[in-house]
Amino acid sequence: MNCLFGKFHYFKDEERLLFTWKVTGKIELSEISPIVDTIKLHVMSLPKGKVKLLVDNRHMVDSDNHPILFSSAINMEWILLQQWLIDYCSLVAVLCGSRLMKAQMDRIAESSGISQILKAFWSKNYDESLWGAMNFLEMKANQASLLSCLDPANITFD
Repeated sequence: MNCLFGKFHYFKDEERLLFTWKVTGKIELSEISPIVDTIKLHVMSLPKGKVKLLVDNRHMVDSDNHPILFSSAINMEWILLQQWLIDYCSLVAVLCGSRLMKAQMDRIAESSGISQILKAFWSKNYDESLWGAMNFLEMKANQASLLSCLDPANITFD
């Protein structure tokens, strides 16, 4: 797994046409351009219209373990990115750390026009939302490598 800024972790699975990222802290406005560029670079390297995205925002929390929501400037950048992603992705699943975060993800998806292929998941049970997302992405539940990469205990920093 690769990492930017110690909080944006990502990997690409060319065999499954999957790009995954996980956010484990607050994204600052100064960090968004390199993050968006990284996402675009990896997504463009996969077949257009067939990419599946799995976004894990469940660990996007502050030092008191409260969910972090995106600022309005960051929201606008995500909307622009999602508009760009529409042509590249077949399905997008977003794992959320709270009901409020799920509502924010749903609003961003509506604003960007990607809501027809994006589904946000939230559950108090860590695995429940992951299994729902994997089913939505039409992925087999026995793909242990994906589960391992998304487990916060297995995050490595570059």
